[in-house]
Amino acid sequence: MSNSTDWRTSAACRARGVHPDAMFPERDKERIDYARTICAGCPVSMACLRDAINSGDTQWGIRGGLTPEERRAVKKEINRRLKAAEETQAAGKKADPALQRKSCTSLGELFEGNTKRLVHGHLTWTGPARLTFQGQVYSPRKVAFIVDRGRPPSGRVMTTCGLSGCVQPAHIADDEERTACGTRGGYQRHYRQGTEVCGPCRQANTDADNRLRRTGTSKQVAA
Repeated sequence: MSNSTDWRTSAACRARGVHPDAMFPERDKERIDYARTICAGCPVSMACLRDAINSGDTQWGIRGGLTPEERRAVKKEINRRLKAAEETQAAGKKADPALQRKSCTSLGELFEGNTKRLVHGHLTWTGPARLTFQGQVYSPRKVAFIVDRGRPPSGRVMTTCGLSGCVQPAHIADDEERTACGTRGGYQRHYRQGTEVCGPCRQANTDADNRLRRTGTSKQVAA
């Protein structure tokens, strides 16, 4: 198998034996939410999304946690940026800093120049899967975390909103933020470790699922 398709063997929908129909929910909101939960935490969600965008798979199913409409919006934005870069180069003008990543002077600029807002407050990453800044390699979620928290993450940075690939700072958390019991992160930790789920974690996960159905995000909004 070539390296370009290796990621598929690690996809959560395949590893968990999910029926293929579950990832093609059409316009049923509950089924879409369920498909997004399958994508949440998938180790190859970004690879899946990139493959969908690059191959033009923007008509059916949930890929990388995004619906076809959301994938088309991402593809449109990527094409807009490419066209703008070509036009400025042809005109002999200085390109938009967002298109010249080397000219960025901070991670904040990189973050602003490589994200696009989606529905329900989600943000998707439109730049490379890995980028280098001042000699350090960063993932999109790590950039989002550092820009928002002002500190390096502890362990892995993962989405908490159910939309795989989302880099909205309010929708991500590192290991330190996720591991406390009584949170959805705590529930996911029990699941990953194969330990019995405690009552507070089970309730927190149920509450997060209910918020996701009502508002499109599992993140609790502060009063």
